[in-house]
Amino acid sequence: MTEANFIRHCDHTMCDLGRFVYECPKCMDIVADFEIWWLEDEIYRGRTYEFECINCHEKLNVSYNRDEFEYQININV
Repeated sequence: MTEANFIRHCDHTMCDLGRFVYECPKCMDIVADFEIWWLEDEIYRGRTYEFECINCHEKLNVSYNRDEFEYQININV
């Protein structure tokens, strides 16, 4: 399991762009994903989202851990 972050494109309140940055638990690369950015609200509200690492193509899950107050990446088992 590894921590992930949603990073805004800029501080301007009208900007809706950003990226989702994580360290893949399989290949250990730092990855910036721009598609998952649009799912931040759904994941924060409890949805677990399945996706694939852009670099190694490992199946991963992202979820929000309310106890730790962080987004987390796990290998999809």
